[in-house]
Amino acid sequence: MAQQTPAFPATGTGSTNQVLNATGQTQYVTVTGGTVTHIYVGASGSGTSVATSTGYTATVLPGQYISVAYSGSPAWVWSPFTPALPATGTAVTNTTGQWMSVAVTGGTITTIASAPPATAPPQVVTPAIPATTVQAASSYAFPVAVLITGGTTTHVAVNGSDQFTSIATAVTAVIPASGNIAITYSVAPTSWAWSALVAGAALSSGLTASVPYYIPVMPGGTLTLTYTGSPVWTWVNYPWLASAANAAGTPYAPNDTVTAAGQAGFSEVMALPYPAHAEGGLAGLGAAVSN
Repeated sequence: MAQQTPAFPATGTGSTNQVLNATGQTQYVTVTGGTVTHIYVGASGSGTSVATSTGYTATVLPGQYISVAYSGSPAWVWSPFTPALPATGTAVTNTTGQWMSVAVTGGTITTIASAPPATAPPQVVTPAIPATTVQAASSYAFPVAVLITGGTTTHVAVNGSDQFTSIATAVTAVIPASGNIAITYSVAPTSWAWSALVAGAALSSGLTASVPYYIPVMPGGTLTLTYTGSPVWTWVNYPWLASAANAAGTPYAPNDTVTAAGQAGFSEVMALPYPAHAEGGLAGLGAAVSN
């Protein structure tokens, strides 16, 4: 069920300016930005501090309240779908049966990879590793992840720009649709493996310049983040609708979709894929995703 994120309240305490979770579902409330001193969750008038800074996802059970103490205004997103952030490099499967839009904020992220379901991925053939500095072109109309292992490598360039400047053990580069990759090495990598992506990006210095990034994840697909500084993320089942207004001047989701019906308020309209845009402002993110 699409969850409309409520307006952010005035700064509060464990007993003031609380917002009720009246959805009937557990909500995972991700608080980002601003200057936050406490995030409180609990009963009416008696919230308990669960965090003392921004960049945190609070679990709010049905009937519980949440309030935030801050001096600089943060933002939040409510979602019943957000899983716990896993260890770096660990894939998380989208088990919701719907397309998800995942907003990733903060941290130091080196690779974002949204992959299609393993049961029916597009066929990708891994070419031979080229000579040092020689470009290998991708003929695919979708992004490709390239797992590079071993060797003595000083540069991994995609479309002429460095994504990585050395490889300790292994890295995953991302080639946008119809792009190319070149590796500079004195000892050739022991292997590389190409695989299809729905969306992705990579940068060894960290993808933190213009976060949050928005990444589409297919039903049954996986999302993998490689990071050195932990980000936060929020999974929602509709893109950009929490704040977008329709012709009635109210949030789009409750008014311009069919009435939610079936198990857990499921609506077929909300399961439709959505067209790609310049997701997160990164080349390759969202490429090859369309309706």
